[in-house]
Amino acid sequence: MVGVRWVAFVALVGCGAVCGAQGNDGLREAAIKNCGVAPVVARDSQTNIFSEQQEMWLGQVEADVLESQIRPVRDAALQDRLQRITDRLLATLPATGLKFRVTMVDAEDINGFSLAGGHVYILRKLAATAKNDDELAGVIGHELGHILSHQFAFETTREMRRLLNVSSVSDEEDIRKKFELMLDAEYHDKHPESHETDQEQAEADHIGLYVMSAAGYRPQAYADFWDRSFFVGGKTGSRLGDFFGTTKPSQKRLRSIDAMVAAVPADCGKGISPDEAGFAAWHDAVVANQAGAEKVRSAALAEVTLTPPLRMELAQLKFSPNGKEILAQDASSIFVIDREPLAVRFRIDADGALPANFSPDSQSVTFSTPGLHTEQWSVAEKKLKEAHELLLKDDCYDTRLSPDGRTLVCVQVNLDAEEIELALLDTTNSQVVWEKKGWERNWYMMGALLFSQEFDNTRQFFPSSYSSDGNVLLFGPAGDKVALDLRQRSVIKTGGAIRDAISGEYAFVGNDKVAGEKYFDPKSSGIYSFPDGRLLNKVWIPPTALKSVTSSGTDVHVLALGLKDYAIGIEDLTHQNFAMTLKTAGLDEYDGAIVGEATGGAVVLGRLGGTKTEQTHVALPLSPLPFSPRVALSGDGRYLALSVSRRGGVWDVKTGKQLAALHGFTDAVWSNDGVLFADFPKDGNEERHLAQVSIDKLVQTVLPFKLTDETHMRYGRLTDWKQDEKKKLWTVSMYDPATQKVTWSRVFPDRYFSYTSSYGSRDLIFNFDMGTHTAKDALKANAALSVELQAVKNKKAARLIRVLDGTTGGDVGELVVELPPNYAGIDGLNRAGDLLYVLGVDDRTAVYAMSTGKQVRDLIGYLRAVDTDTGKIFTANRIGECFVYDSSGKELAHYEMGSPIRFAAFGAGASTVTVLTADERLRTMSVDAAKVPAAAK
Repeated sequence: MVGVRWVAFVALVGCGAVCGAQGNDGLREAAIKNCGVAPVVARDSQTNIFSEQQEMWLGQVEADVLESQIRPVRDAALQDRLQRITDRLLATLPATGLKFRVTMVDAEDINGFSLAGGHVYILRKLAATAKNDDELAGVIGHELGHILSHQFAFETTREMRRLLNVSSVSDEEDIRKKFELMLDAEYHDKHPESHETDQEQAEADHIGLYVMSAAGYRPQAYADFWDRSFFVGGKTGSRLGDFFGTTKPSQKRLRSIDAMVAAVPADCGKGISPDEAGFAAWHDAVVANQAGAEKVRSAALAEVTLTPPLRMELAQLKFSPNGKEILAQDASSIFVIDREPLAVRFRIDADGALPANFSPDSQSVTFSTPGLHTEQWSVAEKKLKEAHELLLKDDCYDTRLSPDGRTLVCVQVNLDAEEIELALLDTTNSQVVWEKKGWERNWYMMGALLFSQEFDNTRQFFPSSYSSDGNVLLFGPAGDKVALDLRQRSVIKTGGAIRDAISGEYAFVGNDKVAGEKYFDPKSSGIYSFPDGRLLNKVWIPPTALKSVTSSGTDVHVLALGLKDYAIGIEDLTHQNFAMTLKTAGLDEYDGAIVGEATGGAVVLGRLGGTKTEQTHVALPLSPLPFSPRVALSGDGRYLALSVSRRGGVWDVKTGKQLAALHGFTDAVWSNDGVLFADFPKDGNEERHLAQVSIDKLVQTVLPFKLTDETHMRYGRLTDWKQDEKKKLWTVSMYDPATQKVTWSRVFPDRYFSYTSSYGSRDLIFNFDMGTHTAKDALKANAALSVELQAVKNKKAARLIRVLDGTTGGDVGELVVELPPNYAGIDGLNRAGDLLYVLGVDDRTAVYAMSTGKQVRDLIGYLRAVDTDTGKIFTANRIGECFVYDSSGKELAHYEMGSPIRFAAFGAGASTVTVLTADERLRTMSVDAAKVPAAAK
C-alpha cells in the first residue's frame, strides 16, 4: 500500500481518482481539424499566482517531499512505454512551457496521481491491471488534464492566500519555503477545505478523453478501465437515484465519462494500429515486477563490500516434496538449493514476501505478497514462469497461496454485516471460485485482525497447515477451521474432533493425520486421523506454534516454534520428546535428513542423531540489510561493528574483510583504543551481558556488570536509571564501559521520560512536556525560555528541549519549541552547533536556532549523520539519494548510492563521509563539492 505518511499531501496537490514533449505538427493539426480546440484553457474565475516556470518549481518541491515515500520502478523500458504514450498525447495539444515526466511507482494501489508542473505517477498495480495501451492513455490523459488545467496552481494559490495571506511567489527557494509553511498550516487548520471536486475530476476527464481520442486511442477504453477497476459493474444510476441519494459517486462518475465518450466527434483522431505483442511483453514485465538496476553517482574515494556479508536470519527452511531441493527464505530473498550436492541453485528477489512453498510436483516455487502479487518460478529453468496481480474490490486481511500457485485463500472483513468472510480466488483472473459468508461473527476477532494487519501486514493472522502433498489446507481457529481441497477448490467435510477438539495450534503429519493442541489442556492434545477426526494417540503438545515437517518417515514429527531458550525444535510425538532444537527459525526434516541454519548463516544439511562430520554446509548469497541494523563505526574509521537479530560481526573498513563474528548485539560503542563494548541480549541459556571485544587480539571478555531494562547500553552509552520513590526523583548515571565506573550523574524531578542521542554520539537530547517539574523549573530560572514559550501558538505542542554533553553531563543548551505537526518522535532530534534539527514523518526536517528558539528553515530529507564541530549534516531523501549541507543550509555534495542507506558517519573534520548501504557496500566519499558530479535535479 502507498504509505500513510503522504496521503494528506497527495490530497493537497490533487491526486485524481485515477487521479510537455511537444512535436508532431501533423498530429496537432489533425486534432484541431477533427476534434476541435483542446479544452485546456484555464477558467477566468480562478486566481493564479504561478507562472508556468513557477508552477514547475512548485512541482519539483512537491516531488522532493513525495518521492522520499515512494519507490520508482527502475526498469527504464517499463517507464519508456508510458513516456511514449504521454508524448503522443501531448503532441495533440498547443505548445506549453511545462515539462512532463511520467514515473511508474512500485506500489500496490490501483491508482495514478499527478503534481504541479508536469509530474505524472502511475502505480505499478494500475499498469498491471490495464489491458491495452488505450487504457493507459486514458489514465495518463486524465492526469495530464489535472496539470494542463493548472488545478494545482489554483489550489495552492487559494491555500497560500487562505492560510498564509500570501499573494505572490518569486524563485524556487521562495516557493519551497512558502509551500512548507502551507503544509504546516494545513496540519493546524481546524476548517480544512476539500482539494478535489467533481468539477475538477470532470475537467480532467474531459481533457483526458480529448487528448487520447485526438492521439488515436479508443476513448471507450477509459470508460472500460474505470468500470472494471472500481467495480462499478456498468451501473450509472439515474437522475431519480441522484435525487434520493442512492446513486453511488462511482456510478455518477461513470455516467459522466460515458456521456463524454459519446460526445467525441466520429472523425476525432485516427486509430493507432494496436501493438498487441509489444504491450503483452511490456505488461508481462510490469506484472513480473523484477528488480531493475539502481543508479549510482557517488565519486567514492574508497569502496568495499563486506566479506563475508552479514546474513539476516532465515524465516523458514523447507524440503521440496520429492526431497531433492531446499527452499530458504529471509525477509527479502528466497533461495532454491540443490540437496545433492548441496549448492545454491538461484536466488529470487522477494522483499516482504509471505512464506513461499514448493509446488506439489516439486517443479516450482510459489509465493505471494500482502499486495496480492503472486509469482511462480521454475526450479529446473531457474526463471519466473508466471506472475499475477489480483484485482479485488475489498481488501484481503489474511491470505494463503496454494502451493501450485492457482488459488488464493482470502479473509475479508465485512463491517456492514459484522462478519468475517472467507473466499477462494483464482489467481489468473481474480474471480471468486468459492466463498463462505459469515465464516466468523466475532467483533473481538475482527478488531484483532484489523489491528494486526494495520501494524504488520506480513503476518499471517490465522493458524493454518498444508498437507504434505500441498493439496489440502486446514485453515482457521478452533471451531471455525475449514479444510479446503485446493485442487477441486471445495470444502472437505471433517469429523467433529478436527473442528472442536483442536482448540489451539495444529499441523498436518503427512496427508492423513493432524497433530493438534488443546489450548487449555495441552497434556490432552492428540493426533487425529484426517479427515474423519478419530483420536489416534493422546500426546502432550506444549503451548507453542506448530508447523509440519516435509516428511518424517515412520515417526510422527512436527516443528514446534517459540520454545523456551530455543527458536524451534523437532518434536517427536511418537516418543514424546524433542529430536533436536535450534536457536534459529529455520528447520525442516525429510525422512531423517534435516536442514537448519548455522550460527554464521550458512545452510547446514545433516541427519537426526548424526555427527558434525557428516554435515555439509553452503553459504547463501547476499540478501539486503533490513531497515535498522545496529551499527558502530570506530572513531578512527578503521572498524565497523554491525548486527542484525542474533548475528553480528566486525569488519575492516579499508578491506571489507570480516575480522570477528559475534552474536547479535542490541547496542555497541568503540573506545579510543579500538576496543568494542557491546550489550548482548539473552540467548538461550546465556544471560544478557556486557562484553568487550579486542579486535587486535581477537578476544571477547564478559564484564562483571549486570544489565537490566533500567541498566543497559543505549545510544552507545552505559546508562542506569534509578527512581527515589519517596522523593519522586529520577537519577540517570553514565558509566565508563571499560571500568564500569560512574562518569557523571544527573537528577531529574520527573518520571522516566523520553530522550535521544544526536548522531555522532556527543549529545543527549531530552524532551520535556511543559507541565513537568523540569520544564517549570527551567522557565523560572531562564527568562528567555518564557519569552520563547509566549511565542508558541499551540501550547499543547510546546516542549522544553534540553541538550546535555553526553561525555560530561554538562548543559549544552535548552530552548522551547513548538514541535511541528509532522513530528516523527524523539529519535528525530539532532544538534549541530547552534542548530536543532527536528525530523518530520513526511521527509521534512525543521531547523531551529538553539540561541533564540526560532525556526530558521526547513530542509528535505532524513538526517543520518551530524558533525557537531563543523555543523555539517548528511541527509537521505529518495531511495539511495543523499546530500551534505553546511550549517547555513548550502548544499555541498549530492550522491546516489543505488541502494537504501543504512548508516552514515562523517570522518575527521567532516571532509569525508562513510556510508553503509543495504547491499552491504561501504563507500567513503569526499564532501568537497568539486569532487562530486553536479546534481541532476
